[in-house]
Amino acid sequence: MQFNKEEFKWFLILSALAYYFNYLLSTGKIYDFIHPRMIIYVRIAFYFLIILCIIQIKRIFTVNEKKKISLNVFLIPVVIVFLLNPQRITSNMLSMKSSVANSTGTYKSDIVFNKNRILSKADIIIGDNNYTSVTDKIIYGKPKKYIGKTIQIKGFIYHDKQLAKNQFMIARLLMVCCAADTEIDGVICTYDKASFLTENAWMTVTGKLNYKKIKYYGETSLMPVIEVNKLSLAKKPKHKYVYPE
Repeated sequence: MQFNKEEFKWFLILSALAYYFNYLLSTGKIYDFIHPRMIIYVRIAFYFLIILCIIQIKRIFTVNEKKKISLNVFLIPVVIVFLLNPQRITSNMLSMKSSVANSTGTYKSDIVFNKNRILSKADIIIGDNNYTSVTDKIIYGKPKKYIGKTIQIKGFIYHDKQLAKNQFMIARLLMVCCAADTEIDGVICTYDKASFLTENAWMTVTGKLNYKKIKYYGETSLMPVIEVNKLSLAKKPKHKYVYPE
């Protein structure tokens, strides 16, 4: 029985890829790179790699054949992935891709107000599980209907250079499909001490929802604005991305 070095190298490459896929899936780091609805395809690819590894084991003990394609073509990308260890997207990387709500939305207003005012004094509470559904369908669709309502929202502090000194954005990272299309999505807030707030700090903002003309990237338009009356530190969520429904 002959030991085939070339086939063994292929086995190592397939095993390395399978290991990396399993690492991303088991640790949850896969959420840093793709939308949850795409994870099923990664799982399918992982199982397919396992099957290929099993098949490849049998080929390790076969007669060596001349290969037209160098193994380095496949080996180099695998080595790069393990050495570089791709990092998750941060707000600093996306400073030129921020997105702010305007008044052009046409969504149906179906908000459910907070009825348990013992736990919170806010009329509208926006958390990890309802961020896009509330901001897209309600605040950005028909903000005038909710002027004066108390809103509570959690996110990270983002200082956009286009905003005034007393303004900041309470934001989240919005992922549509994968990390490549991630952008900052947030609501503008007015606060006297806005300039003193730490960039990227996770906070819970409570304030009155208003509707004002804001100049943003050279254009002035009506936008929903939170007039802050309370700020508190918030725990960073396990998965910091939000996803459109």
